[in-house]
Amino acid sequence: MLSFSTPLGAYIEDKRYISDELSTYIHSCSDNQYRMAGILNSGKAVTLLSVNDSTDYSYIRDPKGCITWIPLEHLSQKLSLRTRVLELEKQVKTLTDKLINIENPWNQRTEEMQQKVEAIGSTISRF
Repeated sequence: MLSFSTPLGAYIEDKRYISDELSTYIHSCSDNQYRMAGILNSGKAVTLLSVNDSTDYSYIRDPKGCITWIPLEHLSQKLSLRTRVLELEKQVKTLTDKLINIENPWNQRTEEMQQKVEAIGSTISRF
């Protein structure tokens, strides 16, 4: 029977992410004396169910629905850098596209205004 130092209710359905380490091993029990049950890659969202404070292992549900253990230090409350960089790249592309859509009409208007100023200047110089 497993005993937990931290109450189960404190972490139920708490979203976490695998830290930016390349990958981390998941275990069948709450310390590294038990066999490894698989690997999770960085950036994977997992659900933190509880923490065993005496071993610093986290009881998690992975994206496939498997419930297993992972060292607490391998979890982060932030999205992985890989995920954040991809989101930032999308934002940069969106903003760049918007800027291009603003810049082209702006350049056209500027050119039209310069032509009007030149035309007015020619008209004034005739008087």
